[in-house]
Amino acid sequence: LDPAKMAVCANLKRCCTARCSVVALAIVGAIIVVIGMSAQPVIHAVMRSQLRDMVTMESPSSALWDVWSGKETIPEYMTYFIYNITNPKEIVQGAKPALHLIGPFTYHEVNVKSNFSWDSSRTRVDYTYTRIFYPVTEICPGPVVNTDEPPTCTLDDSMNVTVGNAPLMGFIWQLMTAIHNPTEIELDAIGLAIDFVIKKINKNHPDPKQQEPFFITRPVKEILWGYNDTILGNVYALTEEIRSLLPKRAANLTAQSPFIGYQVNNSDPIRINFSAINTGKDDYTQAFKYDEWAGNEGHMSVWKGCDTSDDLGKFYNKVGNMINGTEGFQFHALLEEDTLLDVFTQDLQRSAVLYPTDHVEVMGIDLKRYCIKPETLQNSTWHPPNCAYDDYGPSGVMNMTRLYNAPVFASKPMFLDADPLYRSWVDGLFEPEFLKHDTFLDIEPWTGACMHAHQRLQVNLHYAYNPYVYSMTNFTRSGFYLPVFWADEWAYISESLANDWKGQVGLALNVGKSAQTAGLAAGLSLIGLALVGAVVMLVRGTHKDKSEAAPLLKSVNSDY
Repeated sequence: LDPAKMAVCANLKRCCTARCSVVALAIVGAIIVVIGMSAQPVIHAVMRSQLRDMVTMESPSSALWDVWSGKETIPEYMTYFIYNITNPKEIVQGAKPALHLIGPFTYHEVNVKSNFSWDSSRTRVDYTYTRIFYPVTEICPGPVVNTDEPPTCTLDDSMNVTVGNAPLMGFIWQLMTAIHNPTEIELDAIGLAIDFVIKKINKNHPDPKQQEPFFITRPVKEILWGYNDTILGNVYALTEEIRSLLPKRAANLTAQSPFIGYQVNNSDPIRINFSAINTGKDDYTQAFKYDEWAGNEGHMSVWKGCDTSDDLGKFYNKVGNMINGTEGFQFHALLEEDTLLDVFTQDLQRSAVLYPTDHVEVMGIDLKRYCIKPETLQNSTWHPPNCAYDDYGPSGVMNMTRLYNAPVFASKPMFLDADPLYRSWVDGLFEPEFLKHDTFLDIEPWTGACMHAHQRLQVNLHYAYNPYVYSMTNFTRSGFYLPVFWADEWAYISESLANDWKGQVGLALNVGKSAQTAGLAAGLSLIGLALVGAVVMLVRGTHKDKSEAAPLLKSVNSDY
């Protein structure tokens, strides 16, 4: 055999082996990259399939049953801040209200559902529930009124504060609106009756120095949770006499209970009447949405503010009374990036739409932050459907008069996002800030669980000039919206529930992410090695060609 040919064959064999190795590395690297890239989508697809079944409410064995039913609770609180009036006598003479914020007054909130029953198709579960508040035990060393997160301590709720007299304002509103298209004589008569009642309240006031009926001084716990007002109890008894004297003209006038309070503890409507939600069995996106609330099947019958002379007004009233969405602490699983969420707020008996605004992290868990859509607080000029709620004034408040039978208006604390007029009518408000005064829900998108939330609301009373009531003729014609208190219903996932999520859903997400990262790292490394090998082979081949060509040139040149 020719030695030269054998050397060439050996070189070719080594070259082929090296090239094959480089190609093999590149192919294996590419395969690993593909596997790494597909690992996370595959794991996500499996998770989506399982979560659709796990988070439905078809039986008590559902994954989220214990939390939803109240068997395992997320720590939940209701914190109140009271606006104490410092110049009540001056206000009646036309001065601007001066307010001093006092708080916190903090209560544990416990929601427990019971009496469960499913329909035959297991697509709906009916239940009753209790909503109970009781004071926290830790006493604050002093007021804490302007923080991002409210403290879990409380001030003594037996302290006296001075606030607007909602029962009296409700009585005045009822009398002034009881007669449809009243005559001047009727309005004068009603005004005289109201002035008579006001004088009677002053006469029976235990402290002559505080005889100012448009405002009351009582313990915080009575203002929030209620008390029996004997004077107004007698006043409301007069409504039956007025109805008997004017049976047709005053048909809308209704007698009220002497028990007065803003917040209800262990409410009868939800404890006695059944509510119901969709289990999500047929459509997981409908899970946890109300089918019925406190005996109201799909809709309320409270809001009737739109003009019903045309079909559009009737439609707006119908939409305004619809019960849409969930209670606000659990939503359907697998939320997309732009998913909108409906909630029904039992304290307002209104539905609202939430939209995603940001991504946040709570206890190491990635959450989507949702806020209330701006049109919820716009007046009917900017958002016509809000005519159902009689929202005809400046934007930024919700008219709750029909719900409370008193000129009660809800807003965000410190009139956040409201028309600047509201803040200009009173003194003593802090500058509104999003983190301190807005409502937001931080929701885990895979399970739809709300893990951090602040639902904040301010209650205001409307006072204005009334030419028929002498006691109200010194109020300004534009009037003012007097803040009474603002409340923060808030919850924060417990460490044990956060660890449960991390050990199940979080673990699967991390496995998918780690597999993708590892696959990309390993695959790209092999591809990198293959490229290095190819470069080395190319460089060596070039050097070899030069070394073989050099002697030939030299021998040729030596002949000259």
